[in-house]
Amino acid sequence: MSSVEEAPDLFADVRLRHLWGTFIFAIGSSMVGIVTSYLIYQQSGSVAVTGLIVVCSNLPTLLLPGPATYLARVWGGPKLYVYSRTAIGVVGLIPVVLSLLGDLTTASLLLWYLLTGILYALSGSATGLVRAMIAPPGKVPEFNGALGRFGSAGTIIGLLLGGGIYALFGPTWVFLFGALASMIEGLSVVRILKRAPIKAQPREPFRQGIAVIRGNTEMRAACIFSAWCFIVGGYAVTLPAIASSIGTNAEYLSILQTASIVGGLGLGWAMGKIHGRVGWGWTQRICFFVFGLSLLSISLVLRQHGSATFTLLTTALLLVPVGFTINMNITILGSIVQVFAPSGSRNSVMTAYAVIPALFIPIGQETIGFVADGLSVGSALGMIGVIVMVMLLIDPRRTMRQAIDALDESTAPPPMAPAYISGPETPDADGIEEALDEVG
Repeated sequence: MSSVEEAPDLFADVRLRHLWGTFIFAIGSSMVGIVTSYLIYQQSGSVAVTGLIVVCSNLPTLLLPGPATYLARVWGGPKLYVYSRTAIGVVGLIPVVLSLLGDLTTASLLLWYLLTGILYALSGSATGLVRAMIAPPGKVPEFNGALGRFGSAGTIIGLLLGGGIYALFGPTWVFLFGALASMIEGLSVVRILKRAPIKAQPREPFRQGIAVIRGNTEMRAACIFSAWCFIVGGYAVTLPAIASSIGTNAEYLSILQTASIVGGLGLGWAMGKIHGRVGWGWTQRICFFVFGLSLLSISLVLRQHGSATFTLLTTALLLVPVGFTINMNITILGSIVQVFAPSGSRNSVMTAYAVIPALFIPIGQETIGFVADGLSVGSALGMIGVIVMVMLLIDPRRTMRQAIDALDESTAPPPMAPAYISGPETPDADGIEEALDEVG
């Protein structure tokens, strides 16, 4: 037996723990998300105000890319990930106290999201660094797809439980579980700290990541299309308003949000089937078409003002392909950035990529929220559907599309461990693939 075949798999158990940590975190975060969005919409009656949740969560990422890059260089991705997620869990106890004191107001919740957003901002690159590190060689899309599947399963459970627990026991227990779930997610990768010692790295300014992305056609195209995905993904801000138009039960919102996530259960399977068989470019365009067509259909359903049951069921069914296609696109594009990021600039590149959702998700949600408040939810969703259809015709010189299509014709470099990792060589791909199959 060759020495390569006998090489130990350093991160097989870490991958398994991280998959389950992602699952538990998804349960907690979705429970917290549905309760906070429901409370804020009920208190304000405004889609735009509800969208401020995302603004407060993401604004710090736009303001702190420099410190985030510095921390990633000094601490390394794994340590930054563990520390930040643990700190977020501790800060997650604040709404527990507020709930016990009866002070869960819109202002206090938004301030809490702002504080949590600061912690996420300071660890912006950590998630991508850790996942690129522990993914099997050449299997970054598949591993991201498996994480998406576990995350979707946890989100579905959390959405269904969140509304019920809130109705029966109030928000206190929801926020408590959310805080504990964040700590569990951070501790899921703690074993990396012993197996991959951190070495000092040369100074890597944030602007270096911007320069690398601008100089790499594939990564630049992936970032541009990611921005579009995060903008149109702002449709989710309308779900509390749709649920309120159907009835006052929080479970209606649970059903709609669950429908938008349930397609993600097949994400890992789909990524494995598509990778190497169907071009990323064609996959992306098909996803955009299905996404836009489904939102246009939801817009028509809402304009018909049918019965509550018809509106709920039809909208929920249409949200399944909406959620699946947008998550598929984001997974593909994020994997491209992870694979093509050079090891010497990985910290700054991943921090720069983390700025994209922080900038464009709030823009998308607030724009859609203002349209929904000013016109109607149906008009807002119809607008997104039209924009997505137009996106299929954008780029007349096809430079961006050709960049994505070229990925199917080139041999992408395998994901390399970041520069601060030392230890035994990466194990063989077949052994890791078997381990991934076992947990997938």
